[in-house]
Amino acid sequence: MTDTQRDANDPAHDLPDDPREPMTDAQAAEIRRLADATGSDVTLNMTQREAERYLEELRERAGQ
Repeated sequence: MTDTQRDANDPAHDLPDDPREPMTDAQAAEIRRLADATGSDVTLNMTQREAERYLEELRERAGQ
């Protein structure tokens, strides 16, 4: 069984990720990049939802 099949057979496959999960590596990398570009603080102890909000703020500061 492939991962795609397994995901489709999971009854919770269409639920959003748990917002309490720690930020992803991709989010951390983008926060580092944008924080460096904008001279902002690098804060990496966040949940995925908190990281997404911080990324939105950093993108606005960076003009993206």
